[in-house]
Amino acid sequence: VPLQFLLASPLTHPDNTPAPAAPEDFSQDPFLPQAGVDVSMNPTGYVYVPEKCKTGAAGSCRLHVALHGCEQTVGLIDEQFVQHSGYNEWAEANGIVVLYPQAKRNVVNPKGCWDWWGFTGVDYASKLGVQQRAIMSMVDHMLGKGEVIV
Repeated sequence: VPLQFLLASPLTHPDNTPAPAAPEDFSQDPFLPQAGVDVSMNPTGYVYVPEKCKTGAAGSCRLHVALHGCEQTVGLIDEQFVQHSGYNEWAEANGIVVLYPQAKRNVVNPKGCWDWWGFTGVDYASKLGVQQRAIMSMVDHMLGKGEVIV
């Protein structure tokens, strides 16, 4: 299980876990470092929060960021990746909050990919890249370090 490898700990298989609720949407706009500049990020992102993480056991919950692939934006496949990638079932069974930031298509990014070739600027492949900073701002907020309210 790739998620188990990334988290470096054994995970409970979701076989006996109740079907998870749908992920919640949130505005990504407050997390973008440059207001009004198109950095190929959708206005809406999604987050899946397991029931145990909503009911006070949040201190024991972990966070995973799931980036969709090219041509998997909500504009192209609706919420298929967010709802049917399998992350939510594993997250519910193991107390993992899943953040689903969303890229979008535009003229320089017709397939809705995350920037891996430089269309957002020269810092695209570093932690200074605008998409990376936006996602890190979301993570910081989820971990209680940010000032932006979803």
